[in-house]
Amino acid sequence: MNDQIHIVGTNHISTDSLEDIKKEFLAFQPQIICVELDKQRFASLTQGEQKLGWGALRVLGVRGFLFVALSKYVQQKLGKKTGMKPGTEMLYAAQLAKNNQLTLGLIDKPIDQTIKRLMKKLRFVEVMRFFYDITLGLLPFGKKKKVAVNIAKIPQEDLIEQLIGDLAKRYPTVYQVLIDERNHYMARRLVILAKKNPEKKILSVVGAGHKKEMESLLEQYEKTIELV
Repeated sequence: MNDQIHIVGTNHISTDSLEDIKKEFLAFQPQIICVELDKQRFASLTQGEQKLGWGALRVLGVRGFLFVALSKYVQQKLGKKTGMKPGTEMLYAAQLAKNNQLTLGLIDKPIDQTIKRLMKKLRFVEVMRFFYDITLGLLPFGKKKKVAVNIAKIPQEDLIEQLIGDLAKRYPTVYQVLIDERNHYMARRLVILAKKNPEKKILSVVGAGHKKEMESLLEQYEKTIELV
């Protein structure tokens, strides 16, 4: 399955990601390109910067709306430091598909479902930790261990594992809903797409924190998913 599916791990605000996608695209020559987006997020990116309105508040609820607004604010602030807007690399991959007349796959779980589930499961203690860490600028790390991260670069694999491990320990619900469950969702989508198109190669662009587990899950789902 890994011969048919290649996954590129990116930093959403790093210009290095664009070069990595280009290199993998030219070397692998896929017929299908998939991105870590759902229809709603893809539409938002392609239509330009859109403000969160009352519709989002109604769909996500107050807590979900505030979570998305705060996350968006943090990403935009970091993006200004690196000179690249969050999501640019996903749009770049989508444009590669369009320019080369390839199939584009949106493989991520719908954002409203993800945020609703997170708000339903999120524990009060994690909310308090979140605001505490935001205040001190420690996200996503605990008090005992700080890691120097160059936000303009894609972290090495061992650093990514450490960051994901820190996230899982300090914010277990956030890790479960935003990382683990989406890894399973996207891996299943890729395997189904591959089985429906056995003669086509698939290049998938996802955040670097998803890459390693998704590659492992591809092998698992290849054995258990059967198309009817």
